[in-house]
Amino acid sequence: MILFNGCSFTYGEIERKKQANGWREICIVKKTYSQFLGDELNTKTSNISMSGKDNLTMISDLITMLTWEKTLEEKIDIIVLQPTDFFRHNLPSFAFKKDHKINDLESQILFTLPVQGSTLNFAYKYAKLMVHNAFMRHKEYFENDRAFRIVQDGTEDVFVGDASQTWMKYQWCQKLMHLQLLCEIKKIKLVIMNYYAIGEEFKEDRLFKEINLDNFIIKDPFKFGMYSKLEQKAFTKAEDGFHWEIDAHKYQADIIEDFIKYNTKIKVRSDTELYTTEIYDYTM
Repeated sequence: MILFNGCSFTYGEIERKKQANGWREICIVKKTYSQFLGDELNTKTSNISMSGKDNLTMISDLITMLTWEKTLEEKIDIIVLQPTDFFRHNLPSFAFKKDHKINDLESQILFTLPVQGSTLNFAYKYAKLMVHNAFMRHKEYFENDRAFRIVQDGTEDVFVGDASQTWMKYQWCQKLMHLQLLCEIKKIKLVIMNYYAIGEEFKEDRLFKEINLDNFIIKDPFKFGMYSKLEQKAFTKAEDGFHWEIDAHKYQADIIEDFIKYNTKIKVRSDTELYTTEIYDYTM
């Protein structure tokens, strides 16, 4: 079985339609790259991706799945991880204990099944603290990196949240090495398709040097991400102007298949006008 985890790019989101009750329905592409890849390799797949999922939660989900591996109906042979931007960060909500149940795998991973009427939704376990557009508004207002303010009784106000993404990247790096080690021990092929660059300034850091770059599809993940590659190849943008249509999904399935079979890496041109750090505004 191939296990996929990522954010909206792997979940297959193409737009959000406002409903009469105020909720927004997430519309899914006709066929995701996970489905294409399953067909191409004639193997079963499981996609636990979810729109808005952050990088730390993705890896925590996968480590949890590997811990429960012996209880699963299908053996995990390959893991495809699609890291997203580093602005996102979840804090546990007041309902965490109710929705994160002891000895219950489905409640311990964060995902929503893309099936109408699905009741498997544990997205309410967390409250999103780091949201890119909120960071930028606060940063502009305060004219510094003080993104969020917490008022404490009897003490000074405390500003929390790292708009530079530095904290999140170091946390992610440590968790990623844990995941890589588990996959190596269990002899599971790990495929990492980062959508955004890690950041060239981290390349020489002692901790980041320990990352096994052999798992990455992008040849230089510190400098480039898959989003830039898709833009350079001019694939079709979805209705929301940010996510990708079915042609981009087919392409991603093809390059992942080549990577699985031949370890073929993808090069991204360094054209500055095509390089993007755009982050989708999920509050629209």
